[in-house]
Amino acid sequence: MCIFERRQKWGGMSHFLFPRADRKGKPTPQYGNLAIPALIRMLRKLGFRIDHLEAQIFGRGSRSLEDSNGIGRDNTKIARKILKKREIPLVSEDIGGVKGRPQTIHVHAFVLTNASVI
Repeated sequence: MCIFERRQKWGGMSHFLFPRADRKGKPTPQYGNLAIPALIRMLRKLGFRIDHLEAQIFGRGSRSLEDSNGIGRDNTKIARKILKKREIPLVSEDIGGVKGRPQTIHVHAFVLTNASVI
């Protein structure tokens, strides 16, 4: 997922692998419930106002169509939940399927280019 501040043309990306860290595990940014707030904190420390931020979600690819309700679904849910709680608008998403999504981000315009891999 990406979070962007359109006026200042700055943004950041988080590629987390799991939705939530369990209480016993080491807190790392591989967990969405830790990575997304950390990204928001970093942007705020740079001086960006939270009401100027917007987000895009991408990914959630599965290895097969039978695996479409697993970790990827939960990753998307946690991202949407945190964005809603922080009142950061979700301006676009490209999720699901069995394709990879190499990303190119053009921060000056907050354009995310997907080169879908079949």
